Amino acid sequence: MSANENNIPASTSIEIIWKFLEEGIDQIMSKLEQGLNYKKYMELYTYPFAKGLSPVVTKCARSKGGDLYSRLQDYFERYLDKIRKDSVQYTDENLLRHYAKQWERYKAASTYINHVFRFLNRHWVRHKIDEGHNIYDVYTLAIICWRESVFNHVQHQMTTAVLKLIEKERNGEMVDVRLIKSVIGSYVSLGPDSDSLEVYKSHFELPFIEASQVYYKAEAGKLLEKHSITDYMKRVETILSEERDRVVSYLNPNTEKPLLNACEDILIKEHMNSMWTEFQNLLDMNKLDDLRIMYSFLSRIPGGLNPLCTQFEEYMRKQMRPGMTETTLIQVYTKNSEIVRIVFRGDEEFVASLDKACREYRK
Repeated sequence: MSANENNIPASTSIEIIWKFLEEGIDQIMSKLEQGLNYKKYMELYTYPFAKGLSPVVTKCARSKGGDLYSRLQDYFERYLDKIRKDSVQYTDENLLRHYAKQWERYKAASTYINHVFRFLNRHWVRHKIDEGHNIYDVYTLAIICWRESVFNHVQHQMTTAVLKLIEKERNGEMVDVRLIKSVIGSYVSLGPDSDSLEVYKSHFELPFIEASQVYYKAEAGKLLEKHSITDYMKRVETILSEERDRVVSYLNPNTEKPLLNACEDILIKEHMNSMWTEFQNLLDMNKLDDLRIMYSFLSRIPGGLNPLCTQFEEYMRKQMRPGMTETTLIQVYTKNSEIVRIVFRGDEEFVASLDKACREYRK
């Protein structure tokens, strides 16, 4: 089939070539979900390699690539301006749904368009990048246009709306996790380059961490008003597990460390004194599971275990009463050695406290 029979323009005229490409872009943007006209898409996809046209397209891409690139950028901006204006009518979760729907559609369409313009990427774009110009491949250009034309205008409202949903989830309410994942995924994708989390960190992660600290500061106060410190610790253990699951469900993996650090500062570090006070009671009552949780928590805080080591050493001195038989002494040592191994994970500081108490007894 000849080029003319395929409706592919055998011309180096930028106007003619752009008109042909723009009609195809319109179809991709507007009819992606319904399904593209197969014939039209194949014309677009095979355009640079149509019989006899490769030299024409290559020449156009090299000599007029800048014009074609500018027209494409202008097309993206005009298309996205409509989305931005349409977004004004939405708030809260409705804004998130509108944004996520448009984002997923636009992202998919941009992938197709990048394929259509691969001849431009291969020739003009690569050449300009090699020369040191601030030029991007067509897909990246599309994403940058989205960031500038849509995201920057709604990101504050969206972040607020996402944080509200996360707070609802923390309070035990059902939320649309897929919606949160889609919206946050766009934050990740909108960095200056494919490896950058700059947009995600500045526009979501930072306010998310701050909101988490505020939320859990209030939550800790409520829990301690109603529960003992041991019940509080068990609830904190559940909270930290839920936050890890939250990262897996819809946050970027890099958020796990700063999120958990922030939660531990609020939920553990600020309440260490209460845990230190309770430690002796737990030892006396042989509450091994509670001791395990306490050790796990305080081992994450610099200096958090020091008072426990001191108390444990004193506890061991009291266990080794004057006049004990060698058999009883061995039993006491073995029992507490197991506590150190299992509950305190063989921590060398607790091993040292145990051994020191035994040595003093034998003097």
